[in-house]
Parts: sequence; C-alpha cells; structure tokens
Amino acid sequence: MSVTNERVRVTPASIPFIDLAAQRRRLGGAVDAAIARVLGHCQFILGPEVRALEAELAQFCGTRHAVSCASGTDALVMVLMARGIGPGDAVICPTFTFAATAEVVALVGATPVFADVEEASFNLDPESVRDACAVAEKLGLNLKAVIPVDLFGQPADHDRIAAVAKSHGLFVLDDAAQAFAKKLGACWAGSSEDAPPEPLDCAIIYAPVGALVPTALRAVRKGGRVVCAGIHMSDIPSFPYDILWQEREIKSVANLTRQDGEEFFKIVPKARIATQTVSYPLVRANEALADLRSGRLQGAAVLVP
Repeated sequence: MSVTNERVRVTPASIPFIDLAAQRRRLGGAVDAAIARVLGHCQFILGPEVRALEAELAQFCGTRHAVSCASGTDALVMVLMARGIGPGDAVICPTFTFAATAEVVALVGATPVFADVEEASFNLDPESVRDACAVAEKLGLNLKAVIPVDLFGQPADHDRIAAVAKSHGLFVLDDAAQAFAKKLGACWAGSSEDAPPEPLDCAIIYAPVGALVPTALRAVRKGGRVVCAGIHMSDIPSFPYDILWQEREIKSVANLTRQDGEEFFKIVPKARIATQTVSYPLVRANEALADLRSGRLQGAAVLVP
C-alpha cells in the first residue's frame, strides 16, 4: 500500500483465477491415503472404493441405486441409450452448457434442438423449451427428451420445465453438473399472480387480502374450493360469475381444532410427506431466527423448552 497526495492507493494482491493448490492443501492427505489403499490391493477396476462410493451417493441422494461412470458424458449416453433414443428423435438442449450435452445426443444418432437460457440464471428457459419443441415438430422429428443443465450451484427451474415436458411427452434427463443432489421441495412455487401449471383442487389464502379471492377462483378446477384461512380479511372485490360457476366454492375457516390435527397426521404417511426439522433449546430462539434469516436453516425450526 502506498500514499500519494494524501490519498490511499491500494495495490491489489495477485489472486489466481483457479487455485487448485488450495484444494490440494485441504484434501491432499485424504487423497494420498485413498490412492495408497488402491495401490495396496491392486483392484483398479470396480474395486471396493467404487462400491463404497456408489452406496454413499445413493444414500446421500435418497435413491435405491447410484451408478458411477468414467465421465459425465458416459452417464448421459447411458441414459439416452436406455431410453432407446436414436435417429429421427429430437432432444432439447440448452445453448449455454458444456459441449457434451449436445454431443451425447449426436453420439446416439439423435438430433439436438437448442433452447435458450434465462438471463438471470444461465439455466434452461422453460418457455424457450416450448419454442424448441415447436421447431422440432416442424422439422418432422420425434420429441423424446430434454436435458436441463444445473449450473453454478443453482438448479434449473425443474418444476416449470417438467410441466412443459409433460405436455409434450418428454423424458427429463437432469444434468446436475454443478448442483448435485439439490432438493426440489414443492412441486411448484410462484407468486399469487402466477398461474399454476395445472388447475388446483383447492387454494388456501392465509393473507388477509380480499383481492386474492378472485385470483384464487381462476386458479382452481371445476368443483374446486377456495379457503379463506385468515382471522380477518379486507373486502372482496366484485368478480364475474363465470369464475365461480361450475360448482366452485368459497369457504372460510375459523380455526383448526385438535381433531383436525389428528386427522391430518393420519393422512401424512399415506401422502408420503417427509419433514425436516432442526431442534433448538428455547434459550437459543434468537439463534434459530438468525439461521432462518441467513438461509442456514433447512426445513423447520422447533423450539424445545
């Protein structure tokens, strides 16, 4: 650092763009020990380390099986071959990705059709997937699959991509390149103004905003129900009768009873609802709130007396 004309000028230190040596300093001992074990038993192909890795990966991802491959390219090719994808078929690929994404499609004889990515995330744009499907159909190709690529630790918008894929009969092959084992959570999430991917059976309004009632009525299917769960609510604006017609209904709920809770917990195992909780002693309530604000909390916090 130097001082010139009473102004501080900071000379930046040299920071390497990629510092693989930092990984070596942190993991070198464990890597050396693993290599020594393999050299000791000389099972260089499909040895015990491979079986252990596959078992750990399956457990980590919550799946029954995991199959390790020599490369990500091999993994993608294997899935496309298993699906019987080949000449005359179209596979939707993002424009911003490693070459292997489209390369594997060509390797099995199919045709890659490119869709654009979102400006904010650089991940596959669901609306562009829809446009790419139209292009493939015009070319006379058989739509078979779409390959979203998860980049920079952020998964693609799989819920919306899945909705487009379902409407076109596409198999979704997720290339979790840089967002391995991320969880989807809800099947769909959006603001109150966003239309759900398909009509809802029921919409529950917790906010005390009466203007949401007509919006919710438009989102539910024929015979669907809109439930107002707030203790109070602002005035509900007038709305056309056709969004209430076809046996839709609006219902208010005063409060939940113990019986409601007991009946709900009977349904939980059948619906395969999996919850994730983190317990905090009551004296650490402020720590729980801090974890919630910072995004460190996964699931729900439970305060224990």
